[in-house]
Amino acid sequence: MRAAIVNNAGIVENIIVLSDLSEYPGAVACPDHVGIGMPIDAPVPENDFFDLSAKKAAKYAQIERDRDMAATANVVVFGRPWTADTRSQMLLGQAITLANAGLPLPPGWRDANDEVMPITSINDLLAIAGAIAEQVQNAYTQSWARKDALAAATTPEEVDAV
Repeated sequence: MRAAIVNNAGIVENIIVLSDLSEYPGAVACPDHVGIGMPIDAPVPENDFFDLSAKKAAKYAQIERDRDMAATANVVVFGRPWTADTRSQMLLGQAITLANAGLPLPPGWRDANDEVMPITSINDLLAIAGAIAEQVQNAYTQSWARKDALAAATTPEEVDAV
């Protein structure tokens, strides 16, 4: 059976799977919604399960924010910082695609300091794109390891350590 962890603002923070309602005092089945809920006047369960699930949901969101920040941080290539946000990645990819199709290279590319570097070959653009791609892959690899550790965590302290 599925259960939703809902915060005080009514926002679902996590969906979990339960095998037995008896482990969660006060929880009631909601057959119309194929899940469980707590009656409005029910006392908060003494069980740590809900607290741990909410803590895991918050940590999961933090892992994703950390990943996104790491993936889009500036990269340094040719001794210059380059913007690596989603828009910059798209524009760089388009310039490479067009150059590979035989269209002329852009005469220059602006770095994160808003200084123009002359583009002399497609390899200049590929070097920047390659550094960004490596950074994105590293950010995801680290987030996957953290998510695996989070999934294995069984105590609040283990969740904090992720």
